[in-house]
Amino acid sequence: MAYRVLEPLDDAPRRTTEDEPEAVVGEWLGKPNDAQKYLNGKTLRLDAYVDPKDKERRRNRKPLPKRFKLSKTELKKRGMLDITEDNLTFHDGLVLNALWRQYIGQILNISAPPSGHQQTSSPIPYLLTQCNVLAVSDFHGAHVKIIQAKNPSVVGMDGIVMQETEQTFRIVCRDNRIKTVLKSTCIFHLFTGTDRIFILHGKHLCYRTALRSKVKIKSKDTVQLQ
Repeated sequence: MAYRVLEPLDDAPRRTTEDEPEAVVGEWLGKPNDAQKYLNGKTLRLDAYVDPKDKERRRNRKPLPKRFKLSKTELKKRGMLDITEDNLTFHDGLVLNALWRQYIGQILNISAPPSGHQQTSSPIPYLLTQCNVLAVSDFHGAHVKIIQAKNPSVVGMDGIVMQETEQTFRIVCRDNRIKTVLKSTCIFHLFTGTDRIFILHGKHLCYRTALRSKVKIKSKDTVQLQ
C-alpha cells in the first residue's frame, strides 16, 4: 500500500513512500516521534494541523495592556481622597454648588411646573416623584443645613457637601472649616437654589453613592432627634 502526500503547488516534487509512512507523516506534522499515534486506528485531519511556529508565537505573545486604574487603597496612599482646610475653602464649594444646582434642576425639573400640574387637585403625586428621584441623586456640591441631630453641637451647621461616603457627609462650612457628620443621626435641609427646600432624613441615605441608584429605598422609622 502506498501513502501519497501532496505538498503545496510549488517547485517541490510530489513525494511517495511505501516503506516508512511514519516518517512521512512525522515530517509533515513536524513531530517525528508522534507520527505513530496518528496512524494507529485514528483519522488524520489535515485541516486541523497547526504549525509549531504558530504555537510558539501564540505562547510568546504579550497580553494586551489592561486599563490602568488606581485602587482605593492606592488613592488614599497618594492623598487623592484627602480633603483638608489647607487645599479647600468655602469659595471652592460655591463653585461646585453652582454645578450641582444645574444638575438637580434638570433631574427634578424644578425650573418649570409639570404639565397639567395646575389642574391637579393635589400636588402630592408630583412631590412623591421628586422625592424618589432625590433619594437616588448625587449630593456632592449640595448645600445642606442640619436642623436636627442627636449631637446638639452640630445643629445649625450649614455648608457645601464636598465628600460623601456610605455613612457620612464631609461639609465645608462658611468659616472654611471642614466637618464630618453622620447621616444616620441627622436631619438636613436641602437647598436647591430656588424657593423649594427639601428635608432629608439621613438614615434613608446610608448607601454608597454609586449603589444608591440601584437599591430600592425602604421606609425606615425615624427617631425623634433633639
